[in-house]
Order: sequence, then structure tokens, then C-alpha cells
Amino acid sequence: MSCILKAERESLLKIADEQAASAGIDFSALKDKWYNRFAALMFESTFDDLRRSLENLTVISFNYDRCFEHFMYYSIMTYYGRSPQEAAEVLKGMKVLHPYGMVGYLPWMERSPMAKFGEQVDAERLLQLAGQIKTYTEGVDRESSEIQTIHNALRRALNVIFLGFGYIPLNMDLLRPNEDPNWTKVSTPQKQYWGTAYHLSDEDTNLVTGKVKTLVQTGAVHAKINNKVTCANLFTEYGFTLSAL
Repeated sequence: MSCILKAERESLLKIADEQAASAGIDFSALKDKWYNRFAALMFESTFDDLRRSLENLTVISFNYDRCFEHFMYYSIMTYYGRSPQEAAEVLKGMKVLHPYGMVGYLPWMERSPMAKFGEQVDAERLLQLAGQIKTYTEGVDRESSEIQTIHNALRRALNVIFLGFGYIPLNMDLLRPNEDPNWTKVSTPQKQYWGTAYHLSDEDTNLVTGKVKTLVQTGAVHAKINNKVTCANLFTEYGFTLSAL
């Protein structure tokens, strides 16, 4: 737990001086990272359009950190010139799910247990925050509301992007919804999956592509799992396609 908070504190997303009036992220340090390229696609719209887009976005993170949420909060304030309250409010419409838990909620989320991004906490707070974490081997309750939300999101999503995902059986099984007789192949439009598999062999990439296609009970699936691109470059490779979604 302490190591995760330390990694946040030392990451490119750190805030040098939270008390300063101009406190924020150094976005120039992220120019080659997928966060900036994702934001470039999302922020092609007005603030009201962004609000609607975020309501249709579900992010499933297998990490314990809050880097994505932290980035979105500060990038919305910076790009759209919005107040902290406005940025927090629009982000409430976006679902970010951590099936294995996370190291507390950020202050603007107004939930507990709370921990600032990269905060140094004492032993008592660490113990409290540790209660929110599950290890990969502990497993999760597939009937829990959060896992059911993940499954429903996968069922409904027409477009799914896998970034830096290892496609290990444990996580694939967690994502895979139980078969639902009310969810018929006939009524499901074609799904489109994109994903990175950087440095994975061609043979293994073909295997992963096949597994991804059967992730959800559905009809036609187009899946493009690319082992030649990084997370950032995926948004460059398919930029026009993704911006049209």
C-alpha cells in the first residue's frame, strides 16, 4: 500500500506544490503517454458534449492506483478552464471500476476512506486503506454489484479498448459475464475490440485475439489486437477510427 502511494507521488502525474494557486500536472511531461492522446480524442468536443461522452464511458482498471482519475480531473480543469467543483461533477458521470480495489478515494470524490494522490500516511491510515485491496489470488465475488456492473458494461459496449492488459486467464475470467439467456446473439450489434499486445509473439497474439472474440456472448465481433504498438501509439494508429466512435 505504501509502495503504491509512493509510486503515485514519484510519477509524472505528481503535483509539485498543492498549495500553489497554479497547482497542476506538468502535461508536457506526458506528451508521449497514452493519457494525453486519449484526452486529445475526448476533448475534441464542447464541455457539454464531453459530459455526455463520459456518461457513456466505463473504465475497468486492474491497478490499485488512481492515476487515470487524477489525470482526468486536472486535465479537464486545465483544458476547459473549469473549477475543481465543475471537474469533479462532470467526472461523477464516468464509471471507473477497480475490481481488485484501490488505495482510497481522492478528496474530490467525496467518499471514504480518502487518500490524496501520493499521500504519505501513517500506519493507522495504511491499515484502513489496506482494507480496500484484494490481491490477484484472493479472487472477487462475481455476484458483487461492482463485478455485475463490469459484466453489464461488457455486454452493452459496442467498442472496447484493452490497454497494457496481460490477457491472463484470471483477469479474462473476471471480465467474462455469465451467459444470459435474455442476451441473444440476434439482438446484439457487431462489437469492435482494439487492444495492445506489445512484444507478444504473432502466434500468441492470434491466440489472444481468439479469446477476446469469445469474451462476451454475442454475434459478430471485429477484434484488432496489435503487438506492434504501445498504448500511446494505439491512439495514433487508430486515431481517426476512434475519434469517430
